[in-house]
Amino acid sequence: MREMSPLAINDENAILFLFFISVLLAALAISSALWAEYRREPTIFLSIGYICGALALFLIRPLAGLAVCIFGMMAILVLRHQRETPRT
Repeated sequence: MREMSPLAINDENAILFLFFISVLLAALAISSALWAEYRREPTIFLSIGYICGALALFLIRPLAGLAVCIFGMMAILVLRHQRETPRT
């Protein structure tokens, strides 16, 4: 018997790979939604992307999903408040 390689194909490595890919895609959806909000693009699809990313994180870790939802609401409120206040 010898130690198994980290690159070996088995169930555990496949599940870990899918876990990391899902976290990466959720983070990408969330960050692209916030970036598009910053650039003042139409927000109907951006909200859906942010919600899907937050729900994906919620399925992995409920507390992380809740924290991301709260962070997203605060970030969007700050971005929209900056947009409404005139700069002098």
